[in-house]
Amino acid sequence: MDYTKDLILQLLREQTFAEVKVDKNIGNRITQLMRALGVSDSDTIKYKLDFMSNPKSRIQTAEQSINAITLLETLKDLVKEFEGSGAGFLFESFMAGLMNGDVIPGNKPSDIVVGDTYYQTKLYDRSNYKPVLLKGWLKPESTSNSPELRRSDIVIFADKIGFKKPGDGSLRIYEYDVNKHVKINQSVYQNEIEKLGKSKNEEYFYVFDDTKLTVNINPNLELSVGEKLPKFNYNVTIPLGDIRDSFTRKGELIGEIKTIGEIILSINTIKDIGESLNKNMLDTMEKVFTAYKNFKNSLDTLTVGIDTEGESVDVKEHSKDTQSKLKTLERTFDEAKTNLFDNQ
Repeated sequence: MDYTKDLILQLLREQTFAEVKVDKNIGNRITQLMRALGVSDSDTIKYKLDFMSNPKSRIQTAEQSINAITLLETLKDLVKEFEGSGAGFLFESFMAGLMNGDVIPGNKPSDIVVGDTYYQTKLYDRSNYKPVLLKGWLKPESTSNSPELRRSDIVIFADKIGFKKPGDGSLRIYEYDVNKHVKINQSVYQNEIEKLGKSKNEEYFYVFDDTKLTVNINPNLELSVGEKLPKFNYNVTIPLGDIRDSFTRKGELIGEIKTIGEIILSINTIKDIGESLNKNMLDTMEKVFTAYKNFKNSLDTLTVGIDTEGESVDVKEHSKDTQSKLKTLERTFDEAKTNLFDNQ
């Protein structure tokens, strides 16, 4: 196949052969890698998390070996970042990729949407026992179909365990049904309504809609002159014991992300499998690395007109060198594709 320059650079940027990079696009990268390993978008989150813990069960070709290693390298670098300031956003993107969903940008009531289901993600340290707070969940407008307003149906909660130093711990991930929680605790919200008292016509100021699971202003309400509507607390709080403690848990433990040490062991195991599938894989990859590096250096020199030694170059003459290195890269990439993939 005749790869163009843009296509070659695109494939290399997408980390097919290059070093893994953790950023806001990690979700898309994980989705692509999981698909390449034969995992269906429709598989459950629990299945996908279990698969990520042991991807070697799906490896039959060198191509799958490379994808599995890249997946685990991505996971390893992700765990390293779970102590950073952007850990919550990375976890959000990671879960969106795992669920084949879309991240809802900005500080909104929900973080991810998958079809008609909305999710909020929470990343906690194991020592944190503050309840999960869902602001404004009971408001009537929270049932809107607009992602800007729509409340979460499910909380994806992750416990950071054993992070004494960056990357030294694991994640335990739970799924919690908020709608079910509110239905079970309906009497709590009704009690809050009754505490606020009644209006002059003996009607409660608010009513609980047990179909939409919202608290609404009573349509039969009549206020006296000068009487103000008391404020209702529309927030929903979920005790952590309901989510993660084994004796009181009402949510579901759906998976665990291993420690870096365990991930490295899996990577090494897969490397052994990959070598047995195709002994020349590493040499082939090294040739692609070298060809790409030579082309990139030549292209950089052509762009600025100065070589790596700081000397000026004849741009017209040097363009021939760049074209030659591009052809070498194209040829090396095609050879790598044949050796690693087409011959499996």
